[in-house]
Amino acid sequence: VLVLLSLISYAYAQHAHCYMQLTVSNSGGGSLTIQSFNDSLVKMVQSRPNTTSCAYYSQGNEFCGYAIVSMMASDSHFQHTTPVHHYTDDINFSAWTQSGDDVVVQADSKSEPNSIGDYDTNFCNIFNLFRNGNAHSLNYGLKIKYTECTSSHHPDTDNGWDAAYKQCD
Repeated sequence: VLVLLSLISYAYAQHAHCYMQLTVSNSGGGSLTIQSFNDSLVKMVQSRPNTTSCAYYSQGNEFCGYAIVSMMASDSHFQHTTPVHHYTDDINFSAWTQSGDDVVVQADSKSEPNSIGDYDTNFCNIFNLFRNGNAHSLNYGLKIKYTECTSSHHPDTDNGWDAAYKQCD
């Protein structure tokens, strides 16, 4: 009985998540600053509310449903609400570092409801902010170092973005 209670407690405390360190560069060349990239993130989130005014509403899927929770110098906190079941995930961009012409940032997405698997939803919460709707091109140069994802669940991005586009469309 004690083992069963321990397993239930463990499962109950689980939240699907994906944590990654991103190195972001200006796709047109030149320097990208922390401030300009953070400003761009805010604009992307603001253009994707959970309403018909979302820039990508006609595309459906997970491209809308974003909101700003709080903005601090060290942490930009957003939320994404899924369109069908209205699950809410917390997205945080933190540990901002300027590295030459690039910005290095920790990007984390964690499901609020208890869930062990998320079918890459937390990865897509972050990835979709780097493209316009279901476009198969990114607005920035992007390198991903996975810190931790639930069940190591994320598309293979070592050889390009095709798997990520397919998963997140």
